[in-house]
Amino acid sequence: MEEIAIHFLITREDFLQFRKAAGKAETRRGEILFCRVVGALLILGGILGCIFLAGGFTKVSCGVLAFAGLVVGFYHDTLQPVLSHRAAYLYYETNQKRLAARTIVFSEDQVHIRTDRYTGRLPYELFYRVYEAPDVILFYIGIGEIYFIPKRTLSEEEQKRLQAHLRRRIKEKYVQEGVQ
Repeated sequence: MEEIAIHFLITREDFLQFRKAAGKAETRRGEILFCRVVGALLILGGILGCIFLAGGFTKVSCGVLAFAGLVVGFYHDTLQPVLSHRAAYLYYETNQKRLAARTIVFSEDQVHIRTDRYTGRLPYELFYRVYEAPDVILFYIGIGEIYFIPKRTLSEEEQKRLQAHLRRRIKEKYVQEGVQ
């Protein structure tokens, strides 16, 4: 394989896309299903309470219950991305001086990562997961240890070559968002 070399400085938008993708990658289907079911039950309870219970305060309470069901049921679609975006934005603003420029080189047997603070060569076997989102590619090395590459830094041809290489080298640990 011909080496693919990527040089980039992490921008605010890159970091926000990274945190968004990491949040999606870490969310389990069971968590989403649980929130949807609990939300539906809360909405149903609120509606039934409004229909069958009398009294002004009771109806307000049932309305609040139904609203809580909407919040819980659609948490992963609405509230979680907003909270995650805000946290990522604040982190970036506070730590942007620490986010160094990077050079990442993909060769046949390893990934070479260089910043102004460190240099490392990582064999593909070290990655326990690679997650490709629409805007970034995440490389999981350990718990809380994620490297990412903004796709804006790759040409279309380089993206295709890198995808093919990762499929071949990492196999089932390579996951593309939206692809089963």
